[in-house]
Formats: sequence, C-alpha cells, structure tokens
Amino acid sequence: MPPSRPDARARAEALKPLLRTAHQREQVDQAVAAADGRWDVALDALKRKLPTVADRLAAADALVGWAGDHPSVARALGAQSQLPTLREVALGQNVDSLAGLLDPSRPEAYRRAAATALRRGLFRAEPTAVLRRMLADGEVPAGDPTVRAAVTDALASAPDFDIRATPVHEVVKAWAPGAGVPADVRHAVTRQLGTLQRIQAISPVPEAVTFLARAAVPSAVPSVVSVAQVPRAVRRARAA
Repeated sequence: MPPSRPDARARAEALKPLLRTAHQREQVDQAVAAADGRWDVALDALKRKLPTVADRLAAADALVGWAGDHPSVARALGAQSQLPTLREVALGQNVDSLAGLLDPSRPEAYRRAAATALRRGLFRAEPTAVLRRMLADGEVPAGDPTVRAAVTDALASAPDFDIRATPVHEVVKAWAPGAGVPADVRHAVTRQLGTLQRIQAISPVPEAVTFLARAAVPSAVPSVVSVAQVPRAVRRARAA
C-alpha cells in the first residue's frame, strides 16, 4: 500500500509557524488553495515562489512531517534562525529531551510514549545519527569508555556515513591519521562498528539495538535465535 498523502491544510497550518514573515505564511495559504489538496504540489509551488527560503521550506516540511501529531515539538525545535535538519535533531535529542518538548500537562507516561515514537521516526530517517547519540548517552554498550568514545568520534569524523548502506570497511579505509580514531583502538573500533551495523540491520526500533547490544549478540551475523530474544513489544514496533 502506498504511503498516505499528507493533508495539505493540516500540513500547512503546522508549517506556517516555522516561517519568518507574514508574506511567506500568506503564500502557503495561496499555494494550498491552488493545489487542490495536494501538499506535494503546494510545496513545489512554494519553493518556486519563494526561492530564497526554499531550503527553509524543505527543512520545515521534514520537521513537521516527522513531528506528525505533535506540531508543538516542531515549533519548539524550529524556534531558531536556522531550522535544524532531521540529522541535527537526531544528534541533539534523546527520549528524555523529546519528552520535555511535549505538553507538560499530559501524563508522564503519555509524553514518554510519544517521545519514544518520535525517536523511532528519527531512527527510520537518520539511523546513523540516532545511534551516534545513543552511544554518547551510553544507551548502547561499545566496549570500555575509551573504545565507546572512539566509536562516537569515528562516526563524527564521517558525517556522510550511512550505516544502513555503506560497509564499515569503506569508512575504515577513509580514516586518516589523526582523524579522531587513535591507532591503538582502531581494531576495537572497527569491530564495534561492524557489530553495531549488523545489529541495527535487524532492529526495527532503537530500543532493539540497545537490547541486542546489551545481550552481547555475537559479532557474527545475528541468527534467528538472537532476533527471537528481542522482547515481543519491541518486535511489534516494526509496524508502529
């Protein structure tokens, strides 16, 4: 089944607070009215009409699309002169900080569940950045503190690395002396990155990465037995 088309009016109302001027917000309303309910058409028209803010429009649309039913989160993150990309959000936020951006009048359990769902959305869009933040927060074990810090530094030194698509050995080959990965831990860092890549490949959500890493899944390709060990609630999240 193809993904559902965003409701143009709802998307526009969520996006307008992220724009700087009344003129830009008026242009959004006009584009939506002329697009017969098709948000993709309206957005393309907006980028043509407002070429100087095309990048901001794209960033705002990505932020609003990710935030979904929680537009206040997009507004909070967008309250700055330069809108963050989803990668920057993934690097800067974890479940606790995302929960802090939600309506404080809602029950804590609700905010925690919503923040978890938001981070899962980030994991689908920017898995490498989410894993890098999880490593920094200690949510994913990666050897002793020196090795974990070196793994985090290795990912930071390769901002274009896509852990879902690029073999780790390609990143290792690109390391230069002094690239943030000390020579005495490079073997351990390479091994940890390889293990992390294999674990994330079978993890539908970031919590599964934490579980499998803490369960000390062997560095060989995880087996069906390893997947079966993941709690049922986490496995069900694949469809969330």
